[in-house]
Amino acid sequence: MPRIPLYNRIGTPSQEIRGQSVGPRASIDAFASPSRAVVQLGQSIGAAGQRYSQQMTQFEAKKAQIEFDFAMAEKDAETDRVYRESAMDYTRQSSDFRRTNTDTSTDGFRRGHDELNTRFIKDLDARNDLTPNQKTDIKGRLMPTFIAESNRGTGEAFARGQVVRSQVAKDSIFNMIGQARQYHPSHPERKRLVGEIEADILKAERDGLTTGFSVQSVRTAFEQGDIDNRILAATTDQQLDEISDDIMSSRVLGPGTQATLRSRVNARRNELSGEAFQDIVGGLQSLDVKFEDQDAMIAAAQAGEVYTNVSTDGEQVVIDFGRVKPSVREGFINTTIPRLFKDIDDNVGQTMISTVISNVSSGDSTLDTIEDVSSYYGSEFLRRTGKDKDDVDGIVVEIAQQMQQQAARMVDSRNFDEAEVNRLLDSSEAVLMQTIAGNTPFIQRGDAIGTTASTIAGNVAKMRGALIKAKADDQEFSIAMGLAMKSSLAPSAGDFKSDTIKKVADKIVIDNIDNLDETLRLLGQNNLKSERFAGTMSAAIQFLDDPNLDLADPPQQVTLGLAIFQKMKMNETLLDLHLTDTQQRFFNTLDFLDDIHGTRGALEIMRQQRSDIDIGIKYDLVRDQIETMSQDVVNQPWYIDIINALPFVEIQPEQDQPMNLGYVQDTVSRLTREYIKLGMDPEPALERAAGDFGKTHTVVGNNYVLNVRDMPQNISQMSDLAVQFFFDQNPNMAALYDEQEIESSQLGIVNITGSIDLWYLTRDGGYLVRDDEGNFVTFTLSDLNAFAESAKEKALEETNQNIRESSQKINRLDEPDTGLEIAAAAAAVM
Repeated sequence: MPRIPLYNRIGTPSQEIRGQSVGPRASIDAFASPSRAVVQLGQSIGAAGQRYSQQMTQFEAKKAQIEFDFAMAEKDAETDRVYRESAMDYTRQSSDFRRTNTDTSTDGFRRGHDELNTRFIKDLDARNDLTPNQKTDIKGRLMPTFIAESNRGTGEAFARGQVVRSQVAKDSIFNMIGQARQYHPSHPERKRLVGEIEADILKAERDGLTTGFSVQSVRTAFEQGDIDNRILAATTDQQLDEISDDIMSSRVLGPGTQATLRSRVNARRNELSGEAFQDIVGGLQSLDVKFEDQDAMIAAAQAGEVYTNVSTDGEQVVIDFGRVKPSVREGFINTTIPRLFKDIDDNVGQTMISTVISNVSSGDSTLDTIEDVSSYYGSEFLRRTGKDKDDVDGIVVEIAQQMQQQAARMVDSRNFDEAEVNRLLDSSEAVLMQTIAGNTPFIQRGDAIGTTASTIAGNVAKMRGALIKAKADDQEFSIAMGLAMKSSLAPSAGDFKSDTIKKVADKIVIDNIDNLDETLRLLGQNNLKSERFAGTMSAAIQFLDDPNLDLADPPQQVTLGLAIFQKMKMNETLLDLHLTDTQQRFFNTLDFLDDIHGTRGALEIMRQQRSDIDIGIKYDLVRDQIETMSQDVVNQPWYIDIINALPFVEIQPEQDQPMNLGYVQDTVSRLTREYIKLGMDPEPALERAAGDFGKTHTVVGNNYVLNVRDMPQNISQMSDLAVQFFFDQNPNMAALYDEQEIESSQLGIVNITGSIDLWYLTRDGGYLVRDDEGNFVTFTLSDLNAFAESAKEKALEETNQNIRESSQKINRLDEPDTGLEIAAAAAAVM
């Protein structure tokens, strides 16, 4: 039979009802089963309710316990967090206090540190987010940190105090050492001071002070200093020998100090020997000696005796050869003394040579020269000078050679007197080829002097040819120089030698050394290259490329090279002659970036730029944003960045914009390229370029201009006044502009880059304006200031006139009912 489970509503076991057969009459169990089921159901419900109540009680108890445990854990965690934060905060405050504290006593430090602790505890007690138990717990846990920080700081204060006490002790000992050194070693005051010094050193050591002194070191220093003084005062070898003995017998000095002092003794010996040597040399050089004095002087040196003579001033000179060793005296005998008499001989010979050449340069003829040379062979001259015939032969040939060499130098200089050169060559040739004092002409002799004479004669012949060539070169130079100064050398440059062209350029530079503008004008007019200018600018690049260059004090080549480029860049042809393409790019980049970043910033950017970047490809990504139509520029984001970066200027994109937008585009374009060279991406490079342009420019009238230093605050007003002045002074141009419908707002002033001293009047942002006579219109800063001052005076005069007229109206109003008129008059005054 199947079992049918009863529906269990309260969780009691299922009841099973055995199936019975259905008959015509119901079983009694059929009536009793529902009652039993109800009873059992009630019993089950009651049991379940009881269990539920017990479970709820247990649950609430456990819940309360868990909540309590969580609360305690949270409290402990919060206490621990606050403790850790407080510990870190206290440690930081204590460390700051210790770092800035300068107390040198432990009591002073503790007082200050205790105040810190007290403030910290008060701040902790004042917290409302902690219970008293938490505060007590935290303070108890912080106490070891308080003690540790206090002890650490106390130790540091004590160490500082020790440093101060050590320095005081050291200074005291040092001063006493200085005082003691002023006395002789056996002086009573010296002994007293030494005793005090040693006592102070021992006391300092007991107190733990560091003075850098010890008893032994002081004793050693005193003895070493005394011996040093004796060494310096010694003047003889005997005194130095006594000092050496004292050094080796000392019981205070160590081996190292003894060796040092013995070295000083030897050095002093050398000094004394050197002084004696110099005294002897000086004495010998001051003597007015004659040839017959040589033997007596050598004899005194050999014997080590005193030699006495007179100086060139007539004063007595005493030379003691005995002050030096025999080996040194040997040097005087073999070298110094013979050289002294040789110098006398050389002086005589040089006088003979210079006398003849000077006479020839002054105008002596060939006959005069032969007569002068012949006198050197006279017996009286030979006796007086101690020379013989062979000596005079050598001197006469030397005269001929030096005359030829002087003529050659004069011709090479291209600045010579032709007559003087010819006299020198003629006299040189005559001395070599003519018979002098009955002697065979030098050029005919077969000895060494004859060979030398032939060589000199050949050089004289060459110089005559060089003289002719030099005259021709000078004539060519004069013609070329004349063309360069009067018109232009360029059309005829091919008719002259390259050396002549270079000389013309050099001459122009030298003659106008203080006028760079004139120099460049003449070089440009004649299409000439100055090697000096090219070299200076090349050197400037090398210096500027050095990261260690001091721009505050640059070399002269840098200053001059930059000045030459600034002037020369106005003439591209001249620039091409002097600089390579690479050099021009360097100067142009520096010149451009200097306006934006200054010289130092420009050089830093240039040194960081890379040569391996394809600028064109990257720039193409932003080209359309920059190189657009002028009317569309104002809508570009980068242009709005410029407006936002402009100092003290407010321009709305929809308002009238400055006219020189082409200048803006060109500058931003070049800046963008330079920043791309740094490795920047195109968009950031463009943003930086626009921002830098805005930061370094301002708006004057209807133009962007570089905002240089000392720019007048009222420059925009000056621009308007300059435009009005132009129209007032140039009626023809004013009428023409009126006919062409060119308004005054289209005109404005632009300064020369980097200056406020000169301004051009421009139209439509860049076209230079001409006056009625066809000249470009310029204004100096003085002109602009005068315009502003005149406008100010005119405005003041108009104000005063209005006041006077209003006062007169008020005075005429006699009737009391004229209040409205009075008010109107008063308003006019205002």
